[in-house]
Amino acid sequence: MLRDQGFPLVNGRGSDRRPAIAQAYLWAARATNIAMLGVVPALLGLWADSAWGTKPWLVAAGGLLGFVLLMVEVLKLGAGDPRRK
Repeated sequence: MLRDQGFPLVNGRGSDRRPAIAQAYLWAARATNIAMLGVVPALLGLWADSAWGTKPWLVAAGGLLGFVLLMVEVLKLGAGDPRRK
């Protein structure tokens, strides 16, 4: 069943005809983007807490924002590329 849908990790290259290194860079960029979406807002909250003395409220808000952004990106990734449909 998964083989029929063209998933690149199941049946080799799938319908994507780019070189393997190009596909690897794309997935590395996606993984880095997802990681940064989860970490950067919390770090900005930590910095703002130390600057304004509001511990722990802004780091908690940044962590929650980062989690929401991370989940939105993961759900978009799971939905697939709209250009391929």
